[in-house]
Amino acid sequence: MKQVKQLEMTINKQEVKSIKIIKDYPDFNEFYLENKQYIYDSIIEVFTQFVGNSYKSVSLNIDAKIKGLDWKSNFVFSVEKDLELLMKDILPLYVEKEDYEKCSNIKNLYLLLKNRNDTKK
Repeated sequence: MKQVKQLEMTINKQEVKSIKIIKDYPDFNEFYLENKQYIYDSIIEVFTQFVGNSYKSVSLNIDAKIKGLDWKSNFVFSVEKDLELLMKDILPLYVEKEDYEKCSNIKNLYLLLKNRNDTKK
């Protein structure tokens, strides 16, 4: 059973979501396969942070241990540049799992943020 520690903070008016996965993985593939859905759920949460505020970018920090080494990565998502990621990369996982409620939530989030972007142009 993996242990996960979640931290959320605001730095310089940029929202930051941090997750720490407490387990030592033998390689990156095993880490990714075991945590893919959790990471994708976290990315959805990141995009949800854009709703109702003026953030232009939100960071997702992931800390894990792979082959005994600390693996730290920071992903910065822009509401204007990375929105298509929801439909092209995130949605297919939930379609494959036949989680249609989650698919609907992702699509609605995408449309809401796309409308926000379009009205700012």
